Amino acid sequence: MKIDLNFRGERQVLEFELEGRWFQDLMPSASGPDFDLKPVAVNCELARVENQLVLTGRIETVIIMECGRCLEEALLPLKTDFEYLLVPAGEEELPPDRDIPEDEPDVFSYQGESLEIEPLIFEQIVLQIPIKVLCKDGCRGLCPVCGANQNLEACRCVREELGSKFSSLKNMKL
Repeated sequence: MKIDLNFRGERQVLEFELEGRWFQDLMPSASGPDFDLKPVAVNCELARVENQLVLTGRIETVIIMECGRCLEEALLPLKTDFEYLLVPAGEEELPPDRDIPEDEPDVFSYQGESLEIEPLIFEQIVLQIPIKVLCKDGCRGLCPVCGANQNLEACRCVREELGSKFSSLKNMKL
C-alpha cells in the first residue's frame, strides 16, 4: 500500500488491513518466512512536524509459528505501537557529534512523493517475534527417544540416566 506524502493539511489518518501472504516478497532469503500471519490491522497517522513527516501507529495481528519444543502450531497475539521519522533520501545522515536517544523514533528515508508502507509494518512484526517460540509456557516438548508429543501423551520410553563426564572423579581418593 502506498501512502501519498503530499497530503493536504497537517495530518492524514490511515486505517487498513493486510491479508494473505503480502510479506512473502519482503523476506531477504529465497526460502521465505517460517511463520504466517492472521489479518494485520494497521491504524496509523502521518503528521507534518516542522519540515518533517512523522508516521505513528498501532499494529494488531496474530503470528502463527511452530513451537520450538513440540512442533505444534503456536499462536502469538501481537499488539505493538510504532513511530518513524520520515526523511527524504540523502538527508538521513546525522551530524557526527549527535547521538540518537532511545526514545527518538526510527528514521526511514523515502524517495519520491509516496511511501510503500508494507516494509515498515513487516519490520515491526519481525521485531516482536521472540527468540524461543512456545505454544504455551508449560510446553513439555517431544520425547528425545521416541518423539512423542509429551503434551498429548506420556511416553513409555526407558531413559537411561547418563552420568556426568566427571562422575568417575567422585570415587577418586586424594
